[in-house]
Amino acid sequence: MNNYSPLRYPGGKNKTYKYVQFLIKENNINTYIEPYCGGAAVALKLLIKGDVKRIMINDYDRSIYAMW
Repeated sequence: MNNYSPLRYPGGKNKTYKYVQFLIKENNINTYIEPYCGGAAVALKLLIKGDVKRIMINDYDRSIYAMW
């Protein structure tokens, strides 16, 4: 599985991509919102692969938030 995140982030959700992708397709979702994105691996992969048209990401950690 490719990791599209520039960060190696503890607790990453990259392994959940296929499940999230399934839910997005089943529910015809065009925007993926992730309030605690960390490395944003899933959000970026969904966007790059064309599963969603737009992502909205945020993080509680100000240094991670500032990077994005």
